[in-house]
Formats: sequence, C-alpha cells, structure tokens
Amino acid sequence: MKALLILFSILLTMNLHGATLNCVQNGQETQGMLVKAEVDGDFSVVSKKEVIFTHVTFDYTIDEGEHYSWSKGRETLSNLVNKLNYRPRKYIGHLKFSVLVNGYDREEYPGFGYLELIVPSDKITSFTSESFTSYLILTSMDDHFGGTISLDCKIK
Repeated sequence: MKALLILFSILLTMNLHGATLNCVQNGQETQGMLVKAEVDGDFSVVSKKEVIFTHVTFDYTIDEGEHYSWSKGRETLSNLVNKLNYRPRKYIGHLKFSVLVNGYDREEYPGFGYLELIVPSDKITSFTSESFTSYLILTSMDDHFGGTISLDCKIK
C-alpha cells in the first residue's frame, strides 16, 4: 500500500511538471551535407538530472545539393528517458537522449542511424520561456554519415 502511494505521488508530481519541447534546424551544413531536423515532444521533469519524454518525434533530412535528399528519417517514441550515466567532456551541464532510427520497413522515411539530442539541463528542468540552443548528434546515418547540428529550442 505504501509503495502504491509513493508511485501515485511520483506520477502526480510528474504530471504537474509537464511541458512540450520543440527544437528546429531549418538547414545547417555539416560534413558537406545540408541537415534539417525537428524534435517535438511532451516531457516531464523527475529531477534536475532526469527528464522523461512521454511522447517525442524526431524528424530529419540529409540533403546533398538542392535537389537530392540523401537520407530522410522519422522516429516516434514513448517513455524516452535521458541517459542517467551521461558524463560529458564537451556538453557539460547537458542531458543526453539517445535514439535509434530504423526506417528499413518505411517507404516514406527509410533512413536509419543513431541520434543523440543534447539539451541544457538548466533550461529543460526550469521550463524556461526563452529560446535556447540544443544539439543533435548524428552517427552512422545510413551507415555512412555523421555530424553535429545546433537546434533552436523552445518550451511551450
């Protein structure tokens, strides 16, 4: 009974501290390719070191030139938690959310690879109303491409 009460308290707290994160990059060159991306998701703050997305979508396109889309992917997830053991060397004071994009069976979004959303912990846990910068690290995209882009983020 006591465990049920504690769980209910945690869930109630999480629901009271929820918001939506929207991050966009309309085109940034990295490694000779033009990358566009959007991350949009509902999240709850558990603590200053733990954030849970209850629903989040990652969209990206990697273009080679103006008329050729080299890769395109989308992944939608529920219950995405930041890596609690993340110990950054570069992005100190940030939280990392790792995503595997696997679109082999999707005709419209066939891309695959690894995405890592890097978000400043003080911004996402304080529900700041100001815009801020986050980063999206792309690794092994379609087995051949990698790079990092900045994202313009806002919490609603």
